[in-house]
Amino acid sequence: MSGEIKGLHTNSKGYYRWQPPMRKVIEINQSTLTLDDYLEAVRAYEAAKRNWELGVATYEGTFKQAVEEYIKAQELPLIAGDKEPATVYRAKNTLPKIDEELSRIKFGGKSKAKSHPSAKLTSITKDDVEKWQKQKLTQKSERTKKLLSPSTVDTYMRVLQGFFTWCATEGENKRKPIHQNQTSKAQTN
Repeated sequence: MSGEIKGLHTNSKGYYRWQPPMRKVIEINQSTLTLDDYLEAVRAYEAAKRNWELGVATYEGTFKQAVEEYIKAQELPLIAGDKEPATVYRAKNTLPKIDEELSRIKFGGKSKAKSHPSAKLTSITKDDVEKWQKQKLTQKSERTKKLLSPSTVDTYMRVLQGFFTWCATEGENKRKPIHQNQTSKAQTN
């Protein structure tokens, strides 16, 4: 019977087992690579790795436009009772300010009077978010004139994380410049 079904074998105790038939291995003749070929292959590998890690962003709009879409999307679950009002309130009040501050970081300048254009959503990097976070930890509150507490900055980071998660799920930005472990209690370095 073992000869009738391809891949069927009996073991030492007489039990039947099936193993898929092995394919014939094709041997490839070795060829020599020049240094240029090797370097080109390494560059192609690095580019493919970077594209896989970051993804190719499809959204061409600005951070501000994406924030407006996000706020509209957050209001629908609020009406249905699926979202807490505080979550939508924080998003409405915090994200436009974050947009201004990230634009200032992206385009330079410390003056609050000078208006900067909103940065493209896909141009915001992890470094930009980290600079913004460090800036917030050293910034004084306009209301109390005291340094912002790490828990306040942590709340801002959670709002920003929620925004970037929404962008990633909506396909507007396939990479998130902020990750889950970045928001756990802002570090005061």
